[in-house]
Amino acid sequence: MVYDVRFALGFALSALLTMLWLLILRRRKTAMEKLATRWNLQYRGKQLPSTFLMKSKPRPAARRKVFNVLEGTLDGNTVVIFDSIVNGTFFGQRAVFCTLIACQMADYPFPKSAKEKIIHSNGWTALYRLAELSLPGTIGTERIEQLLAELSAE
Repeated sequence: MVYDVRFALGFALSALLTMLWLLILRRRKTAMEKLATRWNLQYRGKQLPSTFLMKSKPRPAARRKVFNVLEGTLDGNTVVIFDSIVNGTFFGQRAVFCTLIACQMADYPFPKSAKEKIIHSNGWTALYRLAELSLPGTIGTERIEQLLAELSAE
């Protein structure tokens, strides 16, 4: 009887956490779709554009999953934005969420915060941030909009 109650509580807790996780993912997807609409970008789901050829960290080979991909052009510059799960073998033993904003230009026009990093590869310059709490959307849509506005003002 005690084990039945423990099993039922464990199952209920597992189901609740799964629903919470799915809600978090759905909210991020909806926010990214709205962002794409506001900035006239294309929401590509889980497909990176074939022209996106970054070869440095976070490496494509280290990315286990890519989602919420946005692509478009702002003032003649190609922009790609996406969330990803980075393989734990590159940044430690656990998988880490990462949001990346890339422009096909030599110099990155955006100021970065202390927690954001900038990388350059194959004519692309990107700003990215790794998760601290292992949640998707490491760069919030408000910050992404701020960065896109700065790119548009260039």
